[in-house]
Amino acid sequence: IYTLSLHDALPIWQPIETVPEDGTRIDLWAESHRRYTGRRFPGCSWNDITERWTGLPYDYKEWKPIYWMPPPAPPKNKDEPEPNLGAAFSSL
Repeated sequence: IYTLSLHDALPIWQPIETVPEDGTRIDLWAESHRRYTGRRFPGCSWNDITERWTGLPYDYKEWKPIYWMPPPAPPKNKDEPEPNLGAAFSSL
């Protein structure tokens, strides 16, 4: 049986102060000062030329990124066995 801890199985949100600014694609969590809500923006990256995040909407000034995480791993080949995440979730 293949087991993982939940921490190993899923990426976690990290403070925006630790974000890579080298063009790496990441997921951002940003808050809107006008809508009083947060939203996930997948596939974002920092652009040194424009000095802003690619992947945010056109009204990007409305959104303030506060967390980031690496994108989740893509789905595995359907013929590969899936890891047993039940053990990871049962320990919560």
